[in-house]
Amino acid sequence: MQDFGNDLSLEAYMQLPVEQYYELDPAMIRPLGGKRFALQVPRVNLFNVWVEPLVEVVVHLSNDRDAVIIEAKNCRLSGSPLIENLHLDQRFCLSFVTTLTWSSAVTSGQDGNGASTLQSPEQSGKGHIQGVVQGDARLDVWSEVVQPFHLMPRFALEGTSNAVMGALVGNLLPRFMDRLGNDYKRWATDPAYREARKSAAKHESVAR
Repeated sequence: MQDFGNDLSLEAYMQLPVEQYYELDPAMIRPLGGKRFALQVPRVNLFNVWVEPLVEVVVHLSNDRDAVIIEAKNCRLSGSPLIENLHLDQRFCLSFVTTLTWSSAVTSGQDGNGASTLQSPEQSGKGHIQGVVQGDARLDVWSEVVQPFHLMPRFALEGTSNAVMGALVGNLLPRFMDRLGNDYKRWATDPAYREARKSAAKHESVAR
């Protein structure tokens, strides 16, 4: 994505109050107050049943203000009748931590192969600044195996569970990152939107 630099830099955007993250996608992210949010994970189908996790997370900047950390504090499962009848919501524990970091570089020409070459903004005051946001996710799940899933071979159960959890991360994180990039562009190019975000942050501070 383009980094607009100076007061509109990607770094300035990423260090905005995390309370404003619900602006990214109100359908996916619901504010719970302060730095707590509920993330609605898209429906996951497994055989003839389906499940929709709702993950409560806390979002905060790292101590050095060089990363945004998203930590799951609770996860609730809703789903098809089988999921509800088995009370799977009470039979598992989830640990989910995502770390978002960012960097910027300036496109300063092309190399011998025609590819763009990059320098840090400090190395070159010319060129087009490119910003990059990277996400690193760790997801661990512990679950009690209940009927009828206890009849499945262990390798099949583990493989299926890993596939479902992988789908959660593979769906939720890219969608979040995509919304983040679009919101940054809007924030950097729309003064009215920036002012609205600033006013919302002041209102949140007064409310607390």
